[in-house]
Amino acid sequence: VVPNKLYQLKIGEGGHSYLGGEIPMGITTPKFDFVAPIQYLGMLSPDDKAFDWLPYDLHLICPIYLNIENFYVDYSNPNMPNVYDIEDLKTTDNAYGKELKFDSEIVFEKTPIVGTKVNIESANVGTTGAPHWVQYPDIPKCPKSGKLMKFVCQLTSEYHDIPVIRTNVKARDDFYQSYFDHLNFWADGDLFIFFEPESQIACYLIQHT
Repeated sequence: VVPNKLYQLKIGEGGHSYLGGEIPMGITTPKFDFVAPIQYLGMLSPDDKAFDWLPYDLHLICPIYLNIENFYVDYSNPNMPNVYDIEDLKTTDNAYGKELKFDSEIVFEKTPIVGTKVNIESANVGTTGAPHWVQYPDIPKCPKSGKLMKFVCQLTSEYHDIPVIRTNVKARDDFYQSYFDHLNFWADGDLFIFFEPESQIACYLIQHT
């Protein structure tokens, strides 16, 4: 058994990975005619030691404003990631009512992140190695291969303030608008990312207090 590498992820130069940013040229993200806007969350690079087991640049996409459970993405074509189960996505609701539309766009400021190897988990933008569950253990199985998926990283809503630089979402009041002012996962939650290299399926899930 090869143990996972424990890295603390923090904002800073020196690596190839980043959070936020515009969708890069050559990368196509899915769009739908029902309310399920996909946000581009950045890229994790195998050129960084924290992610050197990934087979390619992993461009992170997830409908973080929906009430997702396990959201699976097929990276068989890493430049054109696709939702694995569109029918399930169609039935996923959200907590924002009419604020969220099928063409809602939320773009976060491109923010470089770098991994620092540590022996114990410490709070920052995120961590690799082992998930620190907010609620309960929930290691997903790949829906394609049936294998347990490998933990990529955990990203937190705390310890950073990555702003929204562009959005067409018009919230009903200042309280709701605050959810579209900076990168967050259900306000104060954590985003957990898993990947199965053989099937090239990723899983995204959110837990919060």
